[in-house]
Amino acid sequence: MTTIATGGAGGSPHGPGSASAGGDASASSDATLNGPGSVSSTAIATGGAQGVQVMVEGPSGAASARSAASDADGSVATTAQSPAVASSPSNGAAIAETLAVVGAGSSALAPIVAGETISDATLTSNGPTIGGGVMSAGATECCGARNYSDEADFTFATGARERLSLTLLDTIAAGSGFASARFTVTVDGRAAVADRFTSLRAAERFFSGRTLDLGVVRRGGRTVAVSFALTPDADVVMPAGGFGFDYSLQDPAVPEPATWAMLLIGFAGLGRAMRSRNRRAA
Repeated sequence: MTTIATGGAGGSPHGPGSASAGGDASASSDATLNGPGSVSSTAIATGGAQGVQVMVEGPSGAASARSAASDADGSVATTAQSPAVASSPSNGAAIAETLAVVGAGSSALAPIVAGETISDATLTSNGPTIGGGVMSAGATECCGARNYSDEADFTFATGARERLSLTLLDTIAAGSGFASARFTVTVDGRAAVADRFTSLRAAERFFSGRTLDLGVVRRGGRTVAVSFALTPDADVVMPAGGFGFDYSLQDPAVPEPATWAMLLIGFAGLGRAMRSRNRRAA
């Protein structure tokens, strides 16, 4: 299922005054799977074009998108928000794009586009991998405080005591990157990861090939929320920048205490057998 929304265009007054801003856009899409297979939900929102008045352009509208997909075993929901775009000859519209998939599926890093935020996520049904996704944000030139944000919420059930982990796979960047960025992961509302970055180099080092321990959870329903927010330099005219990454969420089973005890007994017995064999050989 795909939902597309576009904000209304800003007006172009003929009299004195500034050109009016474009309208905001919001798109939301939900899909449910009944039975085997896979289902996907896509939402794309584009802020309305700015109005123009004799060499003066108003800002475009903001854009927000939300996608959700679910089946009998769980659900995944993604959100993306792009702020209104200030008037500039090189700035395009604000765009927010989300994709939510339950079942087989994968997302690839896409080139950074100025003014666009993307949050794609897939909830898988089998194996130690719960799911994965892609997040990115591309800033526009100038001006004022602007925040670009992405989020993905995974809801699923664990069948045993398990240790959750999030693997950060690869990154993509454009221009100067950003002024600051925040990355958080919560497990059932508990903060498991909370990091802030003030340089592109630090973010690229952190998000490349790193596995984060999210802690051990008991059997039952769980919700893991992954979020990313980017703030470009305010009031500075500079080439547009941005940052993106992809990730994978896993839940390998953790042995119960009784299982650990049996393993330790087995290792101890193996050690005694090896020592006895070495004495006989001597």
